[in-house]
Amino acid sequence: MSQISRNPLKKKTEEKLLKIFFKTIDDLRGEEGVEKFFGDLLTPTEKVMLSKRLGIAVLLTKGATYGEISEALNVTSGTINKISDWLKLGGEGFGKSVELIIRKEKSDRSWRDLMGIFMGETFPVKGRRGSSAANSVRDREIESLPSRL
Repeated sequence: MSQISRNPLKKKTEEKLLKIFFKTIDDLRGEEGVEKFFGDLLTPTEKVMLSKRLGIAVLLTKGATYGEISEALNVTSGTINKISDWLKLGGEGFGKSVELIIRKEKSDRSWRDLMGIFMGETFPVKGRRGSSAANSVRDREIESLPSRL
C-alpha cells in the first residue's frame, strides 16, 4: 500500500510538484505515452486499485447495485461507498471521467464488451466470487479484448 513520507513537503514545494505532475500528464499525447508513463510510475497493485475505483464509479453511475459491483470487481461495500460519496460530494474531475467513459461505451464496442464482462452479461457468475470456471472465462474474455479501449 502506498505511504506518504513522515517528512512532509513545504506547501509551496508540494504545489509546484503537483503542477509539474499534472502538466506532464497533460503533455503526454496518445494512449501509448500515458500507458507507458503510468506503467513506469505505478505498481501493479496501484494500477488495479485505481482501475477498480474508476470501474466502481462507472457502474454506480449506470445504476448497478452494491452487490453487483462487489461481485463483478471483487471489492467491499466500504470501497463502493467511498466512491459513491466521492461522486455525490463533488468529484468534478472524477464525474467528468465517468461521463466520458459512458459516452465512449455507447459508441465503442470494446467498452460495451468490457462492461458486459464486468456485469456478468457474457456468462453467469455464481456466488460471491463466482465459480472458478466462470472466473477463468471472465479472465480469458478480458485478456482477449483489444488492448486499446
